[in-house]
Amino acid sequence: MPGQAFRQSLTLENAGAADDTFVLILEGPAAAWVAAPMKTKEIRVPAGKKMWIPLEVRIPLGASPGTHALRAIAASRTYADLRRQCIIDVNIGATQ
Repeated sequence: MPGQAFRQSLTLENAGAADDTFVLILEGPAAAWVAAPMKTKEIRVPAGKKMWIPLEVRIPLGASPGTHALRAIAASRTYADLRRQCIIDVNIGATQ
């Protein structure tokens, strides 16, 4: 609903044997609605560990009804070809 906020958590796992730093990039129409973290953020994940990344999405009052995609991409600083992504669909119903 426009004017409301919700929280979503992403899990970033480093299954490798060495610590790694990942760049988190947010893209898509709903990326501008994310209050935290910023659009691009570096996250250090120790070897064999998981990190939870909280996102707060604030839907603006003027948001149009429909599905608005938010793509989160995590890219390894150590291994250039290691990238993972997930898509969060923000669904806004028609208001009366």
